[in-house]
Amino acid sequence: MNFYESDIAFFLFFLFGINALVRGSISFQFEAGKKGVNTLLTEKPSYKRGHNITGWKARSIGLISLILSAIIHFFMKSGEVIFSL
Repeated sequence: MNFYESDIAFFLFFLFGINALVRGSISFQFEAGKKGVNTLLTEKPSYKRGHNITGWKARSIGLISLILSAIIHFFMKSGEVIFSL
């Protein structure tokens, strides 16, 4: 049994879609320090921005993600083999 790159993409989109459907919210967070994104973890970020999507918008994004994962799984079996069992 071979696992391809497309199987990993299917799994990630599937988990994201299930999470968005069940919770009904999606949260994005971006933080950057004085030296950019690669700032050491001990320093406090100087730039912080977040965004929340809730309700039917989040659930519709989750449903679209589930549909996209099904399309990837059934029609786009490609990429290199990641590992075999």
